[in-house]
Order: sequence, then C-alpha cells, then structure tokens
Amino acid sequence: AGLLLPSAGLILLVAGLLYVQFHEAWASAGRRVGIVIRTTDKGVVLVDVVAGSPAQRGGLRPGDLLVSMDGAPIVKRGDYDEAASRFARGRPVAYRVVRDGAALTCTVTPGMPLAWLPLLTGLLPVLGYLGLALLTLPQWQEQRSRLLALFSMAVAFELALPGSQVGNPALDAVTTWAFYLLTGIQIGVELHLASVIPAPARWLSGRRWIVVGYYVLGLGLGTVELVSDVQEQAGV
Repeated sequence: AGLLLPSAGLILLVAGLLYVQFHEAWASAGRRVGIVIRTTDKGVVLVDVVAGSPAQRGGLRPGDLLVSMDGAPIVKRGDYDEAASRFARGRPVAYRVVRDGAALTCTVTPGMPLAWLPLLTGLLPVLGYLGLALLTLPQWQEQRSRLLALFSMAVAFELALPGSQVGNPALDAVTTWAFYLLTGIQIGVELHLASVIPAPARWLSGRRWIVVGYYVLGLGLGTVELVSDVQEQAGV
C-alpha cells in the first residue's frame, strides 16, 4: 500500500510526458514544410528539400538562401523557429529566398503527415523502462535495487521527452536541458551502481565524497554537452 502513491505518481509523470510528446509531434507536423536548413556565414541556407513536400510544391530548392518568411527576416535557425511558431496547417506562407543571385518569393503551405510509426515504436522502450522501475520499487530499501530503479526512471523520462519540434523553440530548449540533465544523472547512477556490485567496494567505505563525485562528474558531462549543443544551434 505504501508503494501505491509513488508508483501512481511515476506512471502519471511518464504518461504526462508522453501526452506532451504526441501532442507536440502532431502540432509540429502541421508546421513542417519539408526542408533541412543550415546556418552559414551567408545566412540560413536550404540544404535539402523533401520530394513531394509542401516546400517542393511551393518552388523551394536546395541551395536557396532564406531571407524572410511572411516578412520576418531570417538570419539564423532561431529566427526560423520563431517565425514557424506562427504557422498553421493549410495557411500559406511567403518564403523570400535568393537563388543564383536573384530574389524570388515562393508560397508554401505548411502541413505534413505525422510519422506515427517512430512514435509508436518509441513507446515500447519507455514502457519497458517504466515497468523495470515499477518492479524494483518494492525493493527500494536495498541500495542496488534503489539505484536500478533510479536509473530506469531516468531512462524512461528521457525517452518520453518530446523530440525536436518545428516552431516551438521554448519546448526545444526545455527538452534539450532535461535530456542532458537526465543523461548526467544516468552516468552518476551507473558509476554508483558499478561500485556496489556484487557488494560495496572496500575502497568506498568511509569515502562518501566518491559517490558525490560520481554525480558531479555525470552532471558536469551533461552540462558540457548542453553548452556545446546550444552553441552549435546558435551558430557559434
């Protein structure tokens, strides 16, 4: 009975993350036009256009330099995401591009089918790690079981996070931060768990700072990766 509340809380938290993941995937699909962009020293360039996509039907081509969307200037990836946040499925958008030195305007109507298969297959490992966490919760008092439960929870949360979205830079930022935080926690827990299998290492006795160091190291690595990712997205 004492485990009912934490188990229910864990299930509700994972279910909430999955709801956000599916909801935002649908919303993002409605804002997609089927292009791959890259920030260069010249600005934002289209490096690929998906065959049969709204972008291709609207006249966009790989190599186009994106200047503006519905009048909003586009200089970096963040500008695109900010403009795309106002997209709506079926509402045309004016893409101003430069191609072979000439400026032209292409009218693109956002909205692509949602890729259900990756979402559904991605659900299976989430449920697997959630089940593992629930199975180990009854042995919470035992240290190794507790560490395994914590690791399983962190992986389930990580896999349930919303993926990369179009037109929702705030959610993308939160997801990126949470992903690297959870990765850091996993590293710390794994190091801790390795030190107590099959029994606590003798050199660990009386040295609690080593365990603290595991988590500091894991979170530090996660932070370094986060900063690197943010700099890359910003074009630094």
